[in-house]
Amino acid sequence: MARRASVEVLDYEYLDGKFRIKARHDGYTRLKGNPIHQRELIFNGEELTIRDEIKNGEHQEAKTRFLLHPDVKIRQLEAGLHLEFEKTALLFATNLSFKVEETSWYPNFGVEESCMQIIADLGEVPCKGQFKIELLKTKT
Repeated sequence: MARRASVEVLDYEYLDGKFRIKARHDGYTRLKGNPIHQRELIFNGEELTIRDEIKNGEHQEAKTRFLLHPDVKIRQLEAGLHLEFEKTALLFATNLSFKVEETSWYPNFGVEESCMQIIADLGEVPCKGQFKIELLKTKT
């Protein structure tokens, strides 16, 4: 059986369709320096801000991955990535270096589908990174 991370919700609030939640997990504490991954999500109704922080550790390189549904269309823009899925368009932006790579998604047991992932380089731990996903349009 695989090692399982313990997840702890540190803080949350929800009001009028907007929310903020901060949580952490200890899934990497087996590594030198016992790194802890903490993530905060803030949604204001039209934009999602994701703040990642890796605390502790001993200078390991950290990356964040965002797996995209196979039907998401991706276009590189100067400001980030234009993501389109069905009737919705989003802008993914960060000041970190990132790349888009092909990977696999497993929607059901034994079922593998090709999809894309965004891999952002957080740098050497301890480190922080921030991402914004902005709603551009919804077609009716």
